[in-house]
Amino acid sequence: MRFVPVKSEEQQSVLMLHRVRELLIRQRTKLVNALRGHLAEFGIVTRQGVAGVGMLIASVEDYDHDLIPPLARSSLLPLIGLREVHEKVSEMDRQIHAWHRSNELSRRLETVPGIGPITASAIAATVTDVALFKSGRQLAAWIGLVPRQNSSGGKDRLGRISKQGDPYLRRLLVVGAHAVLRSAEKEKRHQLAGRPIF
Repeated sequence: MRFVPVKSEEQQSVLMLHRVRELLIRQRTKLVNALRGHLAEFGIVTRQGVAGVGMLIASVEDYDHDLIPPLARSSLLPLIGLREVHEKVSEMDRQIHAWHRSNELSRRLETVPGIGPITASAIAATVTDVALFKSGRQLAAWIGLVPRQNSSGGKDRLGRISKQGDPYLRRLLVVGAHAVLRSAEKEKRHQLAGRPIF
């Protein structure tokens, strides 16, 4: 068992910002999906993304719109509260970015490809003392990013990642790694498109 030193109040506060931000993002997604689903019942479907959500909100607020019955409109109005949730998420993003700019370790972590201010600040606040880990693999195992081993009789069998450790950090790192892979694939396609084929 690996014992990790107690986090400082500052680190706990930053992690609390991250957790509340994550909760609000999940709530915002649920509200958007509910609004989309309910309006689709009346044949109002818009494109994905922020622009589509804006059009859905506008159609609920537009009282001249005849496609939505008054009773349905009154039940959908509370779902428009997702604007306030979006503003709160933006405010938390600003606070996390401000802490990130003030923390040297977090700024250094951001230089790693695939790690932005959110992931860097989460790592800097979660991992209290990096010296406790002998290698990067031990840190990865602590987060839950290494394959599970089912070795027997001299045969090494590696399975899926163990998923033991901090799920939030693991998700941020996996998303960052996927972004790096997509960027590398896109760059490779552009390079191949520019070369003449003989």
